[in-house]
Amino acid sequence: MTDQPNGVGGTGMPSRRRLLGGLACGLAVLAARPVFAAVAEGQPDRRLHLHNVNTLETIDVTYFRDGRYRPDALRELNRFLRDYRSGQVARMDPELYDYLHDLQAAVRLADDEPTRIVSGYRSPKTNRARRRQDRAVARDSYHTRGQAFDVVLPDRNLMAVRDVAVKLERGGVGAYPRSGFLHLDVGPARSW
Repeated sequence: MTDQPNGVGGTGMPSRRRLLGGLACGLAVLAARPVFAAVAEGQPDRRLHLHNVNTLETIDVTYFRDGRYRPDALRELNRFLRDYRSGQVARMDPELYDYLHDLQAAVRLADDEPTRIVSGYRSPKTNRARRRQDRAVARDSYHTRGQAFDVVLPDRNLMAVRDVAVKLERGGVGAYPRSGFLHLDVGPARSW
């Protein structure tokens, strides 16, 4: 039997070797499914305890459970991190939550200590207004993409937390000592 396409001297039928190879791959995928499920189930839950300093709201939510993000928790976080000036809600990047979760674990922040959110999502309109007030605000800010927030980890030295975040190499890290907050984003790894 040949393995040539129709009209080029062959029957258009796959070879026995290719059929057996495909069957073996299919069986391997089916056999691995329980392994993948066990790996997913073995992943620890991920939780965030946050306080928004602008809206005075607090949230304590497990956003990742049984190896997957929880859609209801992601919606809660999106609303919590809304543009507090306009009320606009955007889809935040779940990698941002993982970044903060891992940073909190690295600096051993206790679960009962909420991280303070200074800024989450910013609509493009809000970002333009902020930029007119402060030229340090990026024109194309990751805040407008739902990929950044500014945080304060309680009872932690800002520059020490910044150094830990830089070592994680998960995205952008900016320290603002005068204002007392840390910027985190899931863009390219860089720091200031």
